[in-house]
Amino acid sequence: MDPRFRQAVEQAQAGRLAEAEMSIRSLLSDQPSSDGYRLLGLICENQGKLDQAEQAYRESLTLNPELEFSRIRLGIVYCKGKKYSQCVDSLQPLQPRIDAIPEALYYLCQGLFETGQTTQALQIAAKMERASQADPQSLLSVCLLLIERNLYRESVPLLTRSVERLPRSAEAHYLLALALSRTDRIDRTGPLLDKALQLQPDLVPALLLQAMGLLEAKQLSEAKRSLGKVLELQPEEPKAIFLLSKVMIDGGEYAQAVRSLKGLTGRFPDDPDVHLLLLSAYRKDENYQKAFETSLQLLERFPNYPLVLYNGGLDLEIMGRFQEAEAHLRKLLPMIQGDPELMAGARLGLARVLAHQQKTSEATALFEEAIRLNQGGVPALQDLSDIYLKAGEFEKALKLLRQVVAQEPKRKQAYIQLAKVLRRLGKIEEAREQVRIFQQLDKTEKATPKGNQAPQRVRPASGATQ
Repeated sequence: MDPRFRQAVEQAQAGRLAEAEMSIRSLLSDQPSSDGYRLLGLICENQGKLDQAEQAYRESLTLNPELEFSRIRLGIVYCKGKKYSQCVDSLQPLQPRIDAIPEALYYLCQGLFETGQTTQALQIAAKMERASQADPQSLLSVCLLLIERNLYRESVPLLTRSVERLPRSAEAHYLLALALSRTDRIDRTGPLLDKALQLQPDLVPALLLQAMGLLEAKQLSEAKRSLGKVLELQPEEPKAIFLLSKVMIDGGEYAQAVRSLKGLTGRFPDDPDVHLLLLSAYRKDENYQKAFETSLQLLERFPNYPLVLYNGGLDLEIMGRFQEAEAHLRKLLPMIQGDPELMAGARLGLARVLAHQQKTSEATALFEEAIRLNQGGVPALQDLSDIYLKAGEFEKALKLLRQVVAQEPKRKQAYIQLAKVLRRLGKIEEAREQVRIFQQLDKTEKATPKGNQAPQRVRPASGATQ
């Protein structure tokens, strides 16, 4: 072996990569060899000189096409250089020989994801579980590829194995908690987050996820405590400020939430969710004038953001601007095909504004479908009964109104509507009884001290930001 080759190896092992590169290039200028170019490729790769590493591995393979090390490294370098198709073309034919090489599997998996071959990428990820027994960190790296692509459900089995193999890894525990929280298994996240924060108390993503779970469970004091820890570590962390504002709103601290969110909208003027949470704070504080102004401003600023269209459409309905409300809600519907809850609210809003404009045929169809799907509750029943009453379909109106008062016996306006229908059907005594019930409810309401009455909310009262 040429002394310069041995010297280059020793220099590389000592971390003196620039010197190692000079040594091996000196040798190659005199004695080109596949092993020499293989070593040069590795040295250049470790210095981040990917183009030079690629060239060196190619030269190595030109001299010795059977040198599998260079073929594997070339595929890896392609992926590092974002030449994903070439990475896949290089590494995929080397299976199953690379199935025991975690690094090669990792880059092949990434290359497949980046070229849109998700099914094949997931198959490689499954192979990594077996290949990484001696290198569990490599399995966690593949899990990150899945998390980055929102493949939470697919990542859970691999992350579960990562936690088993890396019991001291705060990151593994946090990522499993994150994946579970995104697959409707948030009840299993608590112990994982506790462990992650025991291992690394300053792990901000874990603290934020913990706060989100506590907020969802309405454990406001605990959520505020977790967010306080984040803000001690990172005083300007925007997600912590956002979540703390949510805690304030849920805790009735509306003025504080408004102040906090005004500062956040100043920092992130192009983030619609921040503006929508501020809108929610105005509503909760019953500052309806400011809420309406903000809602209309957001329609101008974010005309294609679904939640802005939803809120704006419903607010325009409340303002009596029915044609504008209809236009925004119709624009919204094609955008939210994959969100059944928002779709239900938007279709009911559209039904109401159509009814206000006497477009009863389409409004009736929307209300009937909502009721068939158990959407809209008592308000939908009463709105549709009003359409039936105006159309002279008294039996249909009667059936719905009986459901309304059965479900909400204190909904006094329903009794007046019921009395009207009963009179039209000739049931005078029963109509009088409905009027008597209305009068009794009205008398009880007036006798109730104002401070004990539930505050009337403007629809939609919440849900602006998800």
